[in-house]
Amino acid sequence: MLAVFFLGLAWGSEVFGRRSARAADPLGIYAVLEIALAVLALLGLAAFDLVDHVHASAVHALGPESAALWPIRIALIAAVLLPPTFLMGGTLPLFARRFARHEDRIAGAIGGLYAVNTLGAALGCALAGFVLVPAIGVRATVIAAAALNLLAGLTVIGLRTSRVIAPDERAPRAVPASARAHARWSRRWPSSPASWRSATRCCGRDSWRCWCATRSTPTP
Repeated sequence: MLAVFFLGLAWGSEVFGRRSARAADPLGIYAVLEIALAVLALLGLAAFDLVDHVHASAVHALGPESAALWPIRIALIAAVLLPPTFLMGGTLPLFARRFARHEDRIAGAIGGLYAVNTLGAALGCALAGFVLVPAIGVRATVIAAAALNLLAGLTVIGLRTSRVIAPDERAPRAVPASARAHARWSRRWPSSPASWRSATRCCGRDSWRCWCATRSTPTP
C-alpha cells in the first residue's frame, strides 16, 4: 500500500513538475488540482465500500491464504490511491514554481515555502490521526479534508480573478548556463529534492487517506 501511495506522489510530482516549467499559469493548474482532489476524496468514500465488497468476494472465491489475493489487493489499492496521490504529487511543484520564476528570491521564498509546508504537514498529520479520526470518525475527517482542498482551490481562483495573484505574463528571462545544466540533471533524475519534499508534504498532510485505505481493505 505504501509503495502504491509513494508511486502516485512521485509520478504526479514528476509529471506536473515538468509541466510547471512550461506553464504560463502554474497557480491556475494548482487550483484545479486542489478542486479535483476534493472531488476524488468524496468519491473515495463510495469507492471504499466497493473495494471492500470486491475484496471480500475474492477472499471467498480463492480462500484467505491464496497467493492470488496479492495482485488483487494491489490492484484495488492502486484503484483507490493512485488518482488522488498522483494529483497530490503535483500540487507543491506547481505552487513552488510561482516563486521559482524569479532568480533573486528563489532561496528565501522556496526555503520559507518548504518550511511552512513541512510544519503544516506535521501538524495536519497529528491533528488527523490523534484528534479528528478518534473524535468524529473517518468519514467526517475525509469530508473535512475535501472541504479544505476545495477551499484552497477556490481561494487561489478568487485571488487570481481579483488580480491579487496574477499570472506571470512577462517574457521569460534568459536562463544562465548553470541553471540550464541543473534543469537537464533534474529531467534526467526525477527523484530530485523537490519531488521527495513534495512526497513528504503530501504524505503528512493526507496520511489519513492511506489509513482509510487500510481500513477499507481488511486482511483476512
